[in-house]
Amino acid sequence: MDDFQHFEPFPPETRMEMPEMSYEQELLNTPVPFSNRVEFLSEYEKFDSKPMTARQISEELSVSIAKTNKHLLEVGALFDENGTYEEYAFGVVKDEVLWQNNYEALEEYLTVSDIGEILSKSEVWVKQNAYGLGVYPESSINHQNQAVQVYSKSLVAMLRTLIHQFPPNTDLYNVNETKTLIGKDRKWIERMVQLHNLPFEVRRHSLSQKLGIHYPQNTIDTLEAIRNELPPPAGDWFTVRQLAKAISKSLDWVEDHLGEYRATGELRLTDSSRIAQHYSPEVLEYLQGIVEELPPSADDWMTEKMIAKKLGRTWYWIKEKIEPYVALSEIRLTSTGNKPFEHFPSSVYDALQKMSAEEIAHAGSWVNETEVSEMLVKSRFWVKRRIGSVGISSEIRLDRKGHPRTHYPPEIIDTLQINYLIEEENKLEI
Repeated sequence: MDDFQHFEPFPPETRMEMPEMSYEQELLNTPVPFSNRVEFLSEYEKFDSKPMTARQISEELSVSIAKTNKHLLEVGALFDENGTYEEYAFGVVKDEVLWQNNYEALEEYLTVSDIGEILSKSEVWVKQNAYGLGVYPESSINHQNQAVQVYSKSLVAMLRTLIHQFPPNTDLYNVNETKTLIGKDRKWIERMVQLHNLPFEVRRHSLSQKLGIHYPQNTIDTLEAIRNELPPPAGDWFTVRQLAKAISKSLDWVEDHLGEYRATGELRLTDSSRIAQHYSPEVLEYLQGIVEELPPSADDWMTEKMIAKKLGRTWYWIKEKIEPYVALSEIRLTSTGNKPFEHFPSSVYDALQKMSAEEIAHAGSWVNETEVSEMLVKSRFWVKRRIGSVGISSEIRLDRKGHPRTHYPPEIIDTLQINYLIEEENKLEI
């Protein structure tokens, strides 16, 4: 055990607080809506129920008026100014009285199988929800002198409350039924329900008994109305993005070349059910025709401006020297922007570069801004801010790598140093 490492627990402020109640415990402490209890009544019980006073209900069920009022309060039934309770109150109270009588007849401790049979639930469901409620089984000996796990019968009442929190779907539609009715996928339905704040309820599926989203008839009607107002599907029509991809051009290029076809666009549904402007296949053919007539791309060809920048020469120098090579030029599309301009092949650049190199002297002892910065141990910004104001002329010369750059005579170093010392003295005097 010598290798065992003892770790100090994390301080309290770094620990995640445990929830005060589990989900099942929260449901248990949430009042069951009266409407939920109504949904658990059979159609016969609903039909047999009618508005009645507490005394009428008491007499009909042969239950004391005190107990009847207690049940009515617990189930949340409403009454009018005459003391008459709403429709179905009788049926709900009747169901509660019957349940109470059956509950009192149960043994004090029950197995999982017994509880599942009473509630029409699987043993797995009973165990999972008992655990969520914080109720654990106890060991006991049955009539056959066998060891079994049992729960207090109070768990049955708790689980019944959980069941009542989620009534069966009855006349509501689950997601799959809604998809079939509307003819749209789940994502579209959920998006429209959220966008239009349409009502839905969490109910139990009538067959699987699993909880799930269910939609009332008014939500179905609204979804159908929304669907009917949608534009037609895109089919073989294209969005601007799809057109751009089809002809390998940018969105801006397509927008700039739509011309009269811009007015022919229609709102249609994309494959992902989004509404967007679409254009017919005729527009694609039109754009493809424009592309076919376009000049070739520049590739390694260069404009006069590009050559001037790369050689460090003025546009006037390039214009003069390039004249003999004009016959070699072609109209090509620039690599950025796809604009048609006169371009020259790389062989012309090579010829002009040779001319430029022959005309330009090597740097020798002359220095460029980078070198001045290194020699004075100052930033390039510091040098650039001062070098143009010292009255020393510059020249285009070839640097150590043979590239034409602006250079200054060696005395620039001493001049800048003197200026720096003067600046420092002035600061001290201030």
